[in-house]
Amino acid sequence: MAIKLIIFDFDGVIADTWEHAYQMNVFDWPHLKPEEHRKFFNGNIFEEIAKMPPSSRTPNEKTKYLEEYYFPKKLEMQLFDGIVEVIKR
Repeated sequence: MAIKLIIFDFDGVIADTWEHAYQMNVFDWPHLKPEEHRKFFNGNIFEEIAKMPPSSRTPNEKTKYLEEYYFPKKLEMQLFDGIVEVIKR
């Protein structure tokens, strides 16, 4: 059977998005330290974030941040060296 589709995880696989994700989480929790953010990735990130207190932002503030900053910046992320060649194979 021929392979018809290969799916890659973008964050941390194709591009180093750690700092970008950290800044998004600092938007929600302004006192979040980098080492606390790193712990999100030691297991299931969604379970770890669920342990956090409610965001300091309103849903409208969060939506505006995502639309005006987070998503546009993600489109500009630098890919890991050599990843394009790996994907092309």
